[in-house]
Amino acid sequence: MDVLSDVLSQVRLKGSIFLHAEFHAPWGLDIPKDHVAILHIITAGVCWLKKSDQDRAILLSRGDLVLFPRGDAHRLLHSIQGVATPAAKILSSMTPLSEGPLQFGGKGKLTRFFCGAFEYDWNADHPLLKSLPDMIHIKGSDSQEFSWLTNASHLLEDEAVLGRPGSSAIMDRLSEVIFSQILRVYIEKSSLQTGFLAALKDGVLMKVLKLIHSKSEYKWTIAELAKECGTSRSGLADRFKHAIGETPINYLTRWRIQKAQTSLKNSRSSTAQIAEDVGYQSESAFSIAFKKITGKGPGQFRREQQAAV
Repeated sequence: MDVLSDVLSQVRLKGSIFLHAEFHAPWGLDIPKDHVAILHIITAGVCWLKKSDQDRAILLSRGDLVLFPRGDAHRLLHSIQGVATPAAKILSSMTPLSEGPLQFGGKGKLTRFFCGAFEYDWNADHPLLKSLPDMIHIKGSDSQEFSWLTNASHLLEDEAVLGRPGSSAIMDRLSEVIFSQILRVYIEKSSLQTGFLAALKDGVLMKVLKLIHSKSEYKWTIAELAKECGTSRSGLADRFKHAIGETPINYLTRWRIQKAQTSLKNSRSSTAQIAEDVGYQSESAFSIAFKKITGKGPGQFRREQQAAV
């Protein structure tokens, strides 16, 4: 079981490439705070990155990838002293990606880059979302250690340049692959001690998470999980809670309820069937657990979701 992919699927990550840019100095792009994650991939030239709440600037060059998982406001500039134009104003003149890159700026040095956006369910109650950093920067020199990340970026550029049938859909799916790969690099290279991403690099906790995600309908006990991982019950409980903030059994319960929420939103299955699917032997036990986690019963939750649509 690929735990990270399972979680990303459950929070309904959906990516898209919204800008293929060829900007000539002088230029600046001001991107406001938004409820989507933002990705930049530099494919030619250099530019400067400034977060709106910081004076420090970061130089980006060919091969660099920058991800803002929380959609923080920032600017891309041809120089540190550059003036940024609101993204909405620049994008208002954009043609479809299939018709080539957007040209903007003056007659100076060229910077070519892609911008992607990722929607996901911000209301999903999963510790992954709480453990995402404000920004992840992978340098082109670092990405060479991970050939698949470099290859995915090259494929993205090829699709944009060639403009073959279905290229937009392929580019969007590639952006989702790149998002997952960036998180993978971050997990491998970071020195995280707590949080869901830290748990994914801990051998024992990763095994527990795989067991839970592969058989979430099973009535796991802390004793069974500890036995499977070759550790003590108290040791496992403490280790899991230190990293993720709750016990393995509480995590299992929340994960079941998250899966149930998705089914209530997107399927016509009865509440009783959904309860059984996620591991509850009775509809009443499921309803109690669901209300404890979400603050409302499954019936009310489904009605509200249908009314919102």
